[in-house]
Amino acid sequence: MAEPVYPTELVQRLMEVWEPPHRRPLLEQGTGNPIQPSKLKAVLDAAFFASLRTEEGHRHPLSLVLVENHSQLTELGTPWRVHALRSPVAIDADRLAKLAPALQVGNRFLIVNTADKDPTIVGIGDAPDAIWFLSEDQYPRVRVVGPGDMVFYRGDRVAFRYQAGVTDELMPDFFTSKGEPANAIIEIGNRLSTHRPFPAHHLIEHKPMHDIIAPFLSDLIEQVAGLGHGGMIAILAPDDPDSETLHESCAYPIAPLDLGAALVDAYNTAMVDEANDILIRDSGPDYAPYRVKTSRELDEEAESQKSNDTARSYRRTVAGLTAVDGAVLLTHDLKVLGFGCKLPGLTNPAPIVIHAPSDPRHGIEPYDLTKRGTRHTSAAVFANKSQGRMAFTVSADGPVACFLRSPRFDAVIHWPVRVGVFATRW
Repeated sequence: MAEPVYPTELVQRLMEVWEPPHRRPLLEQGTGNPIQPSKLKAVLDAAFFASLRTEEGHRHPLSLVLVENHSQLTELGTPWRVHALRSPVAIDADRLAKLAPALQVGNRFLIVNTADKDPTIVGIGDAPDAIWFLSEDQYPRVRVVGPGDMVFYRGDRVAFRYQAGVTDELMPDFFTSKGEPANAIIEIGNRLSTHRPFPAHHLIEHKPMHDIIAPFLSDLIEQVAGLGHGGMIAILAPDDPDSETLHESCAYPIAPLDLGAALVDAYNTAMVDEANDILIRDSGPDYAPYRVKTSRELDEEAESQKSNDTARSYRRTVAGLTAVDGAVLLTHDLKVLGFGCKLPGLTNPAPIVIHAPSDPRHGIEPYDLTKRGTRHTSAAVFANKSQGRMAFTVSADGPVACFLRSPRFDAVIHWPVRVGVFATRW
């Protein structure tokens, strides 16, 4: 393992990518105050040296979120759960190392206040596990994952990684890449909107279809990976000619579990609830409500929560179905047809598979299926059979990927999917 190297140029790199820590895009343009380099350096100093220390013989990952005031986290449309300290405490490496074990359960962060003269720890924040359709959360985060190894985020989106003196711009994964991946996600959205439209609202900017579907599928794959057993999710092409045959190959066909409809309902009701929140909030600096919600608005809030809970429940169910040997089979508009589906294996001739094109300056790099297991070969064969199909594979102890046919390259592309601390969330 490379030796930790002190991050002498990291402050400058972070200042280049810094975004305003408090942004309310639905209510105002918002500029925010950029953090002072000296304060940022103090936080990075403490985090770096904490990464080299042990607590009771163990090193623990460390997560920080940087804010001007911890109340900002509770004012978001999808608020954090904040447990504030009675008094702020100074930030230093020893204290961070001692507090790190308290963050190991859930999506928890130490809250660092950057508005005071010196950065201080003001509490522990539990980031919401939700479908952030209308998220305002762009707060900077730092995750320390090993000695001198830090990952930096804007909101829940990975910005870059710093390891052993090297600032590494993480290559986009399937869910952040343009071209074939983005088009495939948009096609799913178009298919969904044909049956269940995504209505716009005059108070809220309508999100691109990709930005609605991608985080939902990304979280689904993240949940499959988190189960640790491996699995496959196969999505059919629009009007797939082999739909019935593949459906019959499922060991456990089921009455369609309409994952796509649940997603659309959750998004639509979230838009209505968010618009209601905008209408009852004052235009002052704290956006405090100036009236209570009407009975209709309360009903719409409850409906939004119910729809969100349903979508999350369906997503967890689908993730669990991947534990059964075989693939979970979905239509192009995300109806689950069955699980335990036996997909065809390697054919002769084998499909042409290439690695995702990460740099246009480099040539096409073949992906050798003969060195892969049956899950990967079945996924590649499935994707190759029809334009528009996608197959997500999750290895129990290895990488996560999506196989997708590309007419541009006349081949199946193996797209990496990042999970864990390197996952992309929206």
